[in-house]
Parts: sequence; structure tokens; C-alpha cells
Amino acid sequence: MKIFSLSQGGRWFVAATALMAAALGGRAALAATLHLPNDSTISVSSVAGKHALFLPVSDVRSKLPVLIRADSETGLYVFCTTQDCRPVYRGDEQEMLVTDSVVYVSVGAVAEALGCRAKIKRKRDVYLTCAEGWPVQKVGAQVGERAPGFRLKASADSMVALNSLLSRGPVVVAFVRSGQWDTLSRLLLDALESKLDTLRGAGCEAVAIHGYEPKVGAKWAAELKLHFAQLADNASAVMRGYEVFDQGHLPHCAVFLLDREGMIRYRQAYEDVLVVPDLEKLMEKVRELKDEG
Repeated sequence: MKIFSLSQGGRWFVAATALMAAALGGRAALAATLHLPNDSTISVSSVAGKHALFLPVSDVRSKLPVLIRADSETGLYVFCTTQDCRPVYRGDEQEMLVTDSVVYVSVGAVAEALGCRAKIKRKRDVYLTCAEGWPVQKVGAQVGERAPGFRLKASADSMVALNSLLSRGPVVVAFVRSGQWDTLSRLLLDALESKLDTLRGAGCEAVAIHGYEPKVGAKWAAELKLHFAQLADNASAVMRGYEVFDQGHLPHCAVFLLDREGMIRYRQAYEDVLVVPDLEKLMEKVRELKDEG
């Protein structure tokens, strides 16, 4: 379907708009312009909902630095950038809609994933302002790729952002199923705690991510005498971004090492529950980073 510019006028444009609206269940697909903080612009398709402007997920994936994970069974979409992994549910009509088999996401949800705010002028001109600059690099979950960002709660009133941690040095990101009932998770948490002084001596911080409410992680942190943050990803968005999601709200146990630029230098997933976590290879990579300065 051809997308027409808003600047076009006359009866032909009105008729074409009406035809598109009919094809899209009453919503007209029109061109919108994204005005980026780096003074560049991107042309995308868009439809107007009751309370928001929506962009095709396909355009977001192909034209913006956004990694998208979609779960067809649950209808959950996760939009990951260097700033955050933002969950959006297909059943939430304020943030996502489906028209003529095309999936659309709200401009606001995309802006939040990018760490930006969106202001719409003249109905289809979207201006993005980003507190930490435009995230030009697309993220991934493999060694050599830029890791997805996150903003997760360590407690009811404490939020931890990956980019804030990276501003101080490399970061070890672990994913655990439960520090209460899962033996492999407890072994991994204990192993990281035993290496914590060495990690911090090398300028490296550690965090663990789980799928429960913050108070649950705080409880096992106290029981296991852990001295590093337990972060709640109860929407399972970050674990999907890092490709370690298993089922429900649980990840596979895994550990990642990110350098201060957020690049993944090491990853190890422990999908076999009988494997005892060995952090020696991780520590070798930490020493390499320290030697690099």
C-alpha cells in the first residue's frame, strides 16, 4: 500500500485517504516524520488511535535502533535499546493495536524504550528529545554486541540503570531463577559473592536479575548474605532481551560480562541444571579488561 504525504491535497488525496481508512478498519495509514535529536529525520507509516499515534512494528524494527522480541503465545513484545527493555502487551489498546494484520505500537512506548520523550506537532510530526542522547547503536545478546540496557528495581524505592553502572566500569550481569528454591541459582549467587571483592578490585560491579517482585530478591539476598543488587524483571523483558528467557517469569541461569562501553565480552548460559557454575573463564575476562585499562 502506498503511503501519501500529508502535504498532498485535493480531492484525489481525500479519496485515497478514505480508501486507506476503509482498508484499515477505519484508520488511515499516513506518512509521519520522526525528528531525531541528531537533527536527522525518518519517514515512517502511522495510524491514529483514540489516544495516541501508532507506528508499524516493522518500521520500528527496520528504521530505529530497537531490538524487538515477540512472543506469539502471550502477545508480549519487548522493545530493547541501549537505554532499556520496554514490555508492551498486544492486548493493551493504549499501546498496541492490530489493523489489517499489521501490528502497530504507540509512539510513547517506542520513545520510552529509546530513553526519550515524544512531542507530536501537526498531528504527524514527532519530535524526540532524549536526556542521554540518541542511542545510535542497535543491541544484541551475543559476544561482541552492545548489551540491552535496563532500568530495574532493587527495592520498592530503588531503581538501578545499567548505563549508570557502566559509567563507573564493567558490569557482570547474572540471571537467576530463584535464590530460595533453585539450587543452580543459589550456587551461582554464592559463586559471585565469593568473587565480589576481586571483581570490585578490578573496577567491576555485579548485579543479579530475577523474575520476582523486589521484596522476594531482597529476602534471599539477606538469607544468603549477598552484597550485590538483586534486580526485579517481573515482566521478563530484560531476560528476553538477553535471550535467556525460559518460561513463565523464569530465565535460564546465565552470566554476562559487559565492558564499560556496554559491549558483551563474555556470556555463559547454564541450561543444564546439573552443571555447577564455574566462574574461572569469567574471571579471566575480567582480568583482561583490567589489563586493557
